[in-house]
Amino acid sequence: MRILFLQGYDGGSHHAFLCGWMKHTKYEMVALSLSGRSWKWRMRHGAASFAQWLRSRVEDDTWGKIDREQMTRVSIASNREIDESDIDVTWLRGVDVVMATSMVDLATFAGLMPSVLIGAKFYLYMHENQFTYPVRQEDTRDIHFGLTQINSVLTAIGRGGKVIFNTDYNRQSMLNGFATAERKLPGKELQFAEEVIAKRSEVIGVGIDTTGLRKKAQKYREFQGNHPTLRIVWAGRWEHDKQPELLADALKRLDEIGTDFELSVIGERFKDEPCVFAAIKQQHGDRIKYWGYQTSREAYEDALCQADVMISTAGHEFQGLSVLEGAAAGCALVLPKALAYPEVFAHEPNKVSWYLENDVEAIVIQLCRLAEMKTQGHVLPKVVESAMRYDWLRIAKQLDERVGI
Repeated sequence: MRILFLQGYDGGSHHAFLCGWMKHTKYEMVALSLSGRSWKWRMRHGAASFAQWLRSRVEDDTWGKIDREQMTRVSIASNREIDESDIDVTWLRGVDVVMATSMVDLATFAGLMPSVLIGAKFYLYMHENQFTYPVRQEDTRDIHFGLTQINSVLTAIGRGGKVIFNTDYNRQSMLNGFATAERKLPGKELQFAEEVIAKRSEVIGVGIDTTGLRKKAQKYREFQGNHPTLRIVWAGRWEHDKQPELLADALKRLDEIGTDFELSVIGERFKDEPCVFAAIKQQHGDRIKYWGYQTSREAYEDALCQADVMISTAGHEFQGLSVLEGAAAGCALVLPKALAYPEVFAHEPNKVSWYLENDVEAIVIQLCRLAEMKTQGHVLPKVVESAMRYDWLRIAKQLDERVGI
């Protein structure tokens, strides 16, 4: 079977999903990707850019002669020995499935694509939904991005495929967000879409490489032996919705009460990152082990595998890949009892150190409890079994079964 994968925004969990599935699927897969920046613009132009690129491969001059030097840069990747020159009419005619992610306007693509793809089934993978994705306080939510995703959902189902969400939390928040948005619309003509989403969608999470993380973590722990200092790692996008100010407040309290800790704060950084990160570095610089974006996968894994505890302060999370990877690396978890976390760790809820959202004192209590356990030589609670449920070998098999002809 042949899959054409449309990656409208190649960053973060979107990139991890594509790379993981492409590596482990038993099917032939070719992916067309746009770089992971300016997501709003990617949603607006991505469908036309993909269609233009594909039309250039079949020498379709419906839109006039296509100057390939002027086209939007589209990256191509494959799990077979296939390059750009191999993508022609014959190859496209053999495509069985078009899989797009939630940053692609699939309805527009279906109208603009070359006719050679008319026989393919369409699938949509929902990493996030734009009805509930957090916006900055100074911004106004543009519900048209959410409505674009509704049209993409209907297109996938209408073309014989399905919609797959990374978590049920994401699915339910989309349904709830859509219901709220409907109250702002002039009519109820799209209300039927709620039932379609509820009945014709399913949940398969993004996978992780558990084996590599577990082996590396075991080597580190055998080498380091008993280490009395509590090693804390925080991993996530350096943006407002990850609520780094909660981390800063918790660390300040730990410092005030004399808790011995080491700190790693890692993740993708942006031009307008919250200033609280600079404050954390200034106040706890002598405790910092890893800081900022890790330029290699190896360095990122090192930061996880050398930590005792992973903490999340997120105010938004549709799945939480870094937390799952931290769990696979043997970290104890300190998480808000909200968002997607209770679902993701539903099989080992008693092994997670939960706190109520935005409760700094509860975060401090949990971290102090874990620090005391470590000082006394106790083994910290691990949730490795939950992480194993998201191993790519298992997830890829589920995805292959869903899209299989």
